[in-house]
Amino acid sequence: KVSSYLALCGDREVYQHHVGCWKGNFHGLDFSCLSACNAHETHLATVRPEEVLSQPVEFMSVDARSDVLRYPVSIQTNLISEREGNCYGLVGWFEAKFPKGITPKEMTLDTSPFSHTTHWQQLYFPVETPIFLNRGALVELDFAAYIDKDNPQVVHFKRKMKSNSE
Repeated sequence: KVSSYLALCGDREVYQHHVGCWKGNFHGLDFSCLSACNAHETHLATVRPEEVLSQPVEFMSVDARSDVLRYPVSIQTNLISEREGNCYGLVGWFEAKFPKGITPKEMTLDTSPFSHTTHWQQLYFPVETPIFLNRGALVELDFAAYIDKDNPQVVHFKRKMKSNSE
């Protein structure tokens, strides 16, 4: 079984590396348009566990032996901030459970920020402008994964977030 999860991300360093770094002028040139572009992309990142702002929600789950994954896959849900701070987007990861028989004993490959770091990392879905969240703030999430029409090996992600703290 393979499950994927999403949670609110409060990791400023990850945001700065992928989005915030483009907001200034470099050598007299304005690169801020790259900040906006990068805010709508998906990035590989390693998010620190203390920077996960909410409990995760399961985005999708597939039994690899019997299920067929059909796109688009979408979720509309609410995430609740467990502490006050800036939300810089979403962090996503997967967990794969291998039953005994496929492996010598039951095993789990977990790529979450709370597990040992692997080369898989996490997916980071930034926001263009950080959202300040109070503890207990509700964030409405509309999230979807869909296949590229020209290249079926590419998955795109679309997200919309709205907070009652805004």
